Amino acid sequence: MGKHTETKLAEILFERKALQEQYDSRWNFSPYTDNSDWLNWKRNALKKLYLRKEDKILDYGSATCEVSEWLSAQGYDVVAIDICFDLLTFSKSRAKRYGYSGLLRYCCADCEQLPFRDEVFDKIFSFDILHHLPSYEKGVDELHRVLKVEGKMLIYEPNSLSPARRMSELRWRESSLEKSFYPWTLYHMLKERFGTVSISFDQRPLNPWSKRGEGFLPSIYFRLARTKVLAPLLGGIMCIAQKQR
Repeated sequence: MGKHTETKLAEILFERKALQEQYDSRWNFSPYTDNSDWLNWKRNALKKLYLRKEDKILDYGSATCEVSEWLSAQGYDVVAIDICFDLLTFSKSRAKRYGYSGLLRYCCADCEQLPFRDEVFDKIFSFDILHHLPSYEKGVDELHRVLKVEGKMLIYEPNSLSPARRMSELRWRESSLEKSFYPWTLYHMLKERFGTVSISFDQRPLNPWSKRGEGFLPSIYFRLARTKVLAPLLGGIMCIAQKQR
């Protein structure tokens, strides 16, 4: 078994364990009616893509598909892809529970080897996925391949400049592939392939089932990371890329 395969299997096991530990919280979370800061932040981020109902949209590394479930309920054509079958099955069961079964399309596959033909998607979004891949370049090459010319993609990734992020990488290094990007590294990697890239900084709110933000100091940190002055240092990296000919 190669190192890359071992890494991917470790990711699947890590996600399965996280799902087991957070099952009740995720099961009782309704993507269709929730107004948490976390989901609203993602909804607002997607406005940068100017989604249209006729667009074919890819949720790259969807996990339990909260954003995709919400989009599909709004009438958007979305395909959710993740390497962990358990996460997709969970989402399918939750969608059925809330009466939205059959709207979202699921695909269990490796994000470094997308099972789609060239230039099939109008829009792609991905939150905190690239840094989990053994090969960032393979992932970005695949995203470029399946995106249509003039299509747009939103990528959000953790920032290597953030001290808190680097500490979390040390903490989680044995259980999950936790890394991050320097802003200029991510920008140039996308720029070389897509042509047009814009970059901004913001701190994604923690999801409702996370315990990491609890306590006085973490709450202060997350507030500071969302300010205009400190976001480039403490916040995450958001890139909008448009594929050129």
